[in-house]
Amino acid sequence: MNRKDLILVIDGEGSLFEQTVGSAYFSNYELKRISDPAEAAGSVRSERPDLIISEIVFKNGTDGFELIRTIKETDQTVPLMIVSEMKDTADVVLALEMGADEYVAMPLSLRELSARVKALIRFSKNASARASVVRNDPGILRFPGLTLDKNSYRVTLRGEELAMPPKEIELLFYLASEPNKMFTREQLLQGIWGIKYFGGARTIDVHIKRIRSKLQGCGCSVQTIWGKGYKFVVDQAGQ
Repeated sequence: MNRKDLILVIDGEGSLFEQTVGSAYFSNYELKRISDPAEAAGSVRSERPDLIISEIVFKNGTDGFELIRTIKETDQTVPLMIVSEMKDTADVVLALEMGADEYVAMPLSLRELSARVKALIRFSKNASARASVVRNDPGILRFPGLTLDKNSYRVTLRGEELAMPPKEIELLFYLASEPNKMFTREQLLQGIWGIKYFGGARTIDVHIKRIRSKLQGCGCSVQTIWGKGYKFVVDQAGQ
């Protein structure tokens, strides 16, 4: 019998659990609630969850944004979804920049929340599966000072491996597969997630910002085509 996917819910007061994942929509998952955010990192290491759902505001004073960083430092590959009533764009962007994979602003129908959870788990598993498969096509792109290996999900810059989560690698590889070609945000969302992704253009912009910060000085960059999208370019002087 196949085990159920495990979701860790970091929920200080219990309302997040009761109002969302405690519903019948999540009966096909194994659920574990963590009431003390300080226990999150240890639970991630010991439980090896398929997904983490966390709120961002805790009444005990825990900084929810720093909690995101702590979780991702513990396990960069585990998908992390923030569910919050905080809808300010600055909060959403900060959470994504700290490492969250998804930000869900409540209220939201349980049906849609369930669909988002399912999609995020599916994406994470597909990324892990692709990383472990040996292919005839190596899926390796080489540029001056930069190597992208999609088989092992590794990116190396001047011989040093970059710390990049799967979605960043997927996005960078997608762009770099066709240098100088402009992709709209909608094309990138469709190409990476395979669906009309619910995170919107803001998600792409945040991931591009992270990628740019890691590629500085390598002779390759992701350029903005204002009002349209992005393209991967190689500095001719660096070739």
